[in-house]
Amino acid sequence: FKESVKHFNKSISFGQKLKDLKNKNNLLYYNYAWKLDNFHELNLIDSMYIMQNKCIKLGPEPLLYVTIAARHLKDKIHLDSTEYYLKKALKITDNYPLYQKSRAYFIYGKFYTEKKDNESALKYYLKALDIFKKTQRQSDKRDAYKSIAETYKSLNEKEKANEYLEKYSNINDSINESEKSSLDIPI
Repeated sequence: FKESVKHFNKSISFGQKLKDLKNKNNLLYYNYAWKLDNFHELNLIDSMYIMQNKCIKLGPEPLLYVTIAARHLKDKIHLDSTEYYLKKALKITDNYPLYQKSRAYFIYGKFYTEKKDNESALKYYLKALDIFKKTQRQSDKRDAYKSIAETYKSLNEKEKANEYLEKYSNINDSINESEKSSLDIPI
């Protein structure tokens, strides 16, 4: 992550020299967003917030708000902040790739799971899953299947829980097998 930050810094210095404002802001935004993720992984909280603020100033994308919401949800301290940022994300998702809406729905599901509102959680997980299927993101589908299975289990709908648990197991096995075979290639 530290090496990655060094390369993003180089990219930012090139980006700041661009004359085309739209290209400049796009490049800077994505570099700041990736640095934000790196700082999060490195647990450099102040640096993470600096990058977050730089992204917000450039015009945040829904995923930034979803990331902020997920961080609040993980801390389990400011659930009202989680909902606030998820609402902000959903307001602007129509102008961005469909995947960004799916992530907002998925974190909304997690939010309602945390609040023990399993009916609402299920509704959002299923919305996210519909989009994950369209975007062919296998790991996201796997996570959705698992969350849906757990939610159905909480709702005492064992048959539905088992159906989604089986889907989770199948896709998880497929992902693991794919990862194993991709590791064999370099070896």
